[in-house]
Amino acid sequence: MELDLSYTLVMVRIRLMELLVNVLRLYESQAKSSASDQEGIHPIIKQVLTVIHSGDFNEQSVTDLAKQVNVSRSHLDRLFKSAMGVNMGEYRTLIRLDKAKHELRQNEGTITSIADKLQFGSTQAFCNFFNRHTGYYPQQYRKIISLKSTEANE
Repeated sequence: MELDLSYTLVMVRIRLMELLVNVLRLYESQAKSSASDQEGIHPIIKQVLTVIHSGDFNEQSVTDLAKQVNVSRSHLDRLFKSAMGVNMGEYRTLIRLDKAKHELRQNEGTITSIADKLQFGSTQAFCNFFNRHTGYYPQQYRKIISLKSTEANE
């Protein structure tokens, strides 16, 4: 019986090692492919991403941005979707949402001041935007975050 148990343990260890080797190979191949993907990003897309992440994009239309990088809007849309996997509007929404969440977590200011900082037309527009994409209004989100951080500290 002891022989059967030790044999079973050896077999389990061997299978775990095989699994670990396969996972490491997959991880290594993914790391190589993502590094080559980054090198392959079109220079126009790099320029556009710089503008988007600088915060100037909120005040610009996609057409204005396309003119800035000397391509047509439709060509820019195709390049962006191909490189990033989402269209520019969706990407912009994700960036604004991420900034909003960050501000709500880090900034103790009013919702109105955050809406102004993120260049929303009004506090109501900010609240509706946030609710549409998260299912929570900004004040609710703050309460949830504070509860989670309180629970994590206990």
